[in-house]
Amino acid sequence: MRQRRPRVVQPRAVYFRAKDYVTAGNAVCGVASVFSVIEGNLYWAAWLICLSWVFDALDGVVARLTNTFNVFGGEFDNMCDHLTYGIAPGFYVYGVYREAFPVPEWAQVVLAGVLGAWLPLTASIRGARLASKPIKVKGFWIGLPRPVSAFVTVSWFQSSTVALFPEAGLWLGVALVFGLGVSNLGAFPFLSHHGHVWKPWVSHWVRSVPVVLGLLALLGPVPAIFGHAVVPTELFFDAFFFYLFGYSVVQWWGIPDDEWQKVRAAVRAWRDAPEA
Repeated sequence: MRQRRPRVVQPRAVYFRAKDYVTAGNAVCGVASVFSVIEGNLYWAAWLICLSWVFDALDGVVARLTNTFNVFGGEFDNMCDHLTYGIAPGFYVYGVYREAFPVPEWAQVVLAGVLGAWLPLTASIRGARLASKPIKVKGFWIGLPRPVSAFVTVSWFQSSTVALFPEAGLWLGVALVFGLGVSNLGAFPFLSHHGHVWKPWVSHWVRSVPVVLGLLALLGPVPAIFGHAVVPTELFFDAFFFYLFGYSVVQWWGIPDDEWQKVRAAVRAWRDAPEA
């Protein structure tokens, strides 16, 4: 009897699917933001980081519509997020502080370098820690999410507060950047829209975010490209800062008591568990 040869299964190549092209838009925004800083255009650098949120939100929608969830897509999304929300904001902060204060050249470089490196460093540590010692709690992120850190940073420096009070705004920005980096390193739970467990009033807050920001973008930054802004572009960044900083500060009031106890217990167990 003729013996059949064993079938050799060739590994399938990894090809982009529809959702991955959308995810790539996130990375393109991050890279373009860095280029904008190099070219000295901090406004465009900030706007591109904010624009990346559109791609970050749409890739999940496309994945659900096409039913194309896979491991590659999840890892690719994570890498793009780290580029746009972890690395690019560091370049932006460096650009803001490179010539912010009337101090000697070496002091400008040191201040801008330290502040610019702080957010990428803490975001990278957070990512490595959660990869080597994962923790997943339904409805929560552990540690301040990278997008929130990035959006709060760029929206603050483009806000009307800094435009009206530049010196005070820049000094407050130093404390803000430092605080955001510390929050990246922490293990405090933050409400997530994935499998959310929040109180009912939080839903109204979340629904208002794309409506308000979308309207202000269409009236400010978008027509400003053609020199015909209907409202000052600072209003878009004011609203962005209000929503994201407000989320960071008051989000725990939206956590039901029983869920709060669950997530705190999970974080304690995670901290006490040995590293892999």
